[in-house]
Amino acid sequence: MKPSYSILFFSLFLSACFHQPSTSHSDNELISIHLPLAQDEHPVYLSEIVDSIEYLPLETVDHALIGSVDKLIVTENQQLIVVDKETARSIFLFDSTGKLLHTIGHAGTGPGEYALLEDVSYYNGQLFVWDSSLKKILIFSMNNECLGAYPFEYTAYSLCNLTSTMLAFCCDYTPNRELTEKGSCPSLLFVDIERGGKPRTALPFPVSTSAAAYQATLNNLCHQNLYLPLNDTIYKVRKDGFEKKYVLDYAATYKQAKESYVKRSQTEPLTADDAIQSFQNDRFPHLITYFECEGVDVFFMRMQSYLYYGFYYPLSGTYKEGSTAKGLPVINDIDGIAPFLPRSSEGNVIYSVMPTSVLLEHDSENSHRTQGIHEDDNPVIVKFHMKTIVP
Repeated sequence: MKPSYSILFFSLFLSACFHQPSTSHSDNELISIHLPLAQDEHPVYLSEIVDSIEYLPLETVDHALIGSVDKLIVTENQQLIVVDKETARSIFLFDSTGKLLHTIGHAGTGPGEYALLEDVSYYNGQLFVWDSSLKKILIFSMNNECLGAYPFEYTAYSLCNLTSTMLAFCCDYTPNRELTEKGSCPSLLFVDIERGGKPRTALPFPVSTSAAAYQATLNNLCHQNLYLPLNDTIYKVRKDGFEKKYVLDYAATYKQAKESYVKRSQTEPLTADDAIQSFQNDRFPHLITYFECEGVDVFFMRMQSYLYYGFYYPLSGTYKEGSTAKGLPVINDIDGIAPFLPRSSEGNVIYSVMPTSVLLEHDSENSHRTQGIHEDDNPVIVKFHMKTIVP
């Protein structure tokens, strides 16, 4: 299991720019989004990108205490799937009001049990669980019925459904030696769990690449969107393959710095310490996470001491960027409570997770919002309703 994104993200928690993409929006042409990546203070105000905010406390029950939210999935009927990989080692299902319905599956080594929750994916009323310890994929109904188990012998970290039987896995830069071909290993696997057999492979990388040279990311294969640290492309993954969706374009000097580091990662045995040093010191952007909404794409990046949020609006072809070295690049001027820390998206809503202690600290006098909430309760889900068009 790779390092928790929560640790990485919250370690960073201590006049916006508008630009047009450099290519047209034709379905037959790849969209290139220019990133200014200004190294100065230009935060975005939340009211510029968000219409409204909702707070949804998750019900606290003694047998269902959430230690950390490693993944949040929102279903089409607004149910919330909360994955706690390490503390509770459980998958919790809440309804749209935050009421706990039940857990899905449970930890163990027997049939229908999972030992290590590497990743979880939802598709058409079913939950797919990738257990990287027992090397199997479990399928559950939302009523907690185990519908099947399938072997999967490869190393991977992110999972998403392409159909009810076709899954895509991202290996990052960890090599699956049995899939090596011409000195390269795939970073993307296509697996038909019903047919079995050897997976289809794509997006190869040299076997010499130092897997530890890159920081862990959140959901780099989510909603059939894929991004990888070695390149600056957002891919759309489909059951019959993949296509390039966006190219992130930035200054030539930044590109040269990144190319230099990529070359080092393929010629030197770099370590996690090297990755941290690059994350903090090298002058090229590190894409930490990407989320797609109906009317806006959200990018979170870091370059040296600066953090960046980028917002791309496909309907208008507008890109809006906030930057800061003094906190987060988005300032909550709507209610001053929730920090903009995306963890999931569904429809036109960005979802975040906030400890109840933060809500109580900043909203102690607002009784309708904090009534009945205690500091050690399960976290609060924050729903940011995003604007779809920026003038």
